[in-house]
Amino acid sequence: MENNKFFILEQVKNLLTSQPTNLNEKCFIKCYGEGTGVFVNGKLVEELIYAQMSLISKNDIDKLMESYAVMDTCSNTTRGMDPCDKAAELFKCGKENSPEAITALMNNLEASMMEISIPLPPTSAVCPNNFNCVTDDVLKMSFDSKLHDEFLNTTKGNALVKILCNKKYLVVVFKSQITFAKAMEYCCSFGLRLATIDTKTEHDCLLANNITAFADGLYAVAASMLGQMGKPAWCFSSAPFNVTWGSELLTVETDLTKFTVNMRFQPPRSTAAAYFDMIPRAICQSV
Repeated sequence: MENNKFFILEQVKNLLTSQPTNLNEKCFIKCYGEGTGVFVNGKLVEELIYAQMSLISKNDIDKLMESYAVMDTCSNTTRGMDPCDKAAELFKCGKENSPEAITALMNNLEASMMEISIPLPPTSAVCPNNFNCVTDDVLKMSFDSKLHDEFLNTTKGNALVKILCNKKYLVVVFKSQITFAKAMEYCCSFGLRLATIDTKTEHDCLLANNITAFADGLYAVAASMLGQMGKPAWCFSSAPFNVTWGSELLTVETDLTKFTVNMRFQPPRSTAAAYFDMIPRAICQSV
């Protein structure tokens, strides 16, 4: 266990001189933040960080107020498509705006690191992160103003707003087939993301309400086999992917480029298919 702690501390020091770019590094930062208590449920624990800042500033009020301002800016402006990505973006924001404070914070946390155990990121299916998640305020306002079963026409295709199962969805039929990453970017433009349907209650509710009735076919959802080939999981929760909720979708696929999983909601049952790299339809949902 002690060797693991020293390994973790060494990795943290390495990150202070670089910016995490791949998924493992981003998830490592998330795990580090959770283990030290400064990042919980996708958010910074402000009380703990404020206390650390007071120690770091050593009664220098200007330095303390500067640190507060940086944390406020990063907390309110940083976005991420999943907890790993958000943790990495928060870390990046802090380094760019107050590198000395971040270094001091990491040094102060080392003592607590020796008292706790931080798990390494698990191997699980995740969404690919090779896309830009940018919200278009005009599109977001347009989506937010729409009621159930109202249409949204965009340059990329037609979409139908659905308010079902305590969530708001956007069911999209694109004018041409697009990649999984482009589908993610499309959802992001409305402040949404591809749907994660990881509970039986939500699955059954969407199926009963025939969410895709206005255009039948397979729809992109946030399910992936990256990191766990052959056994898909929901990207944003790592819950096992279920087709009819009776059994998981198991595959023998070994091609790392074929990770997509798509769903068809056609009562009385749903079906799924993997490996469709070009996608004609998608289901977005509120985050």
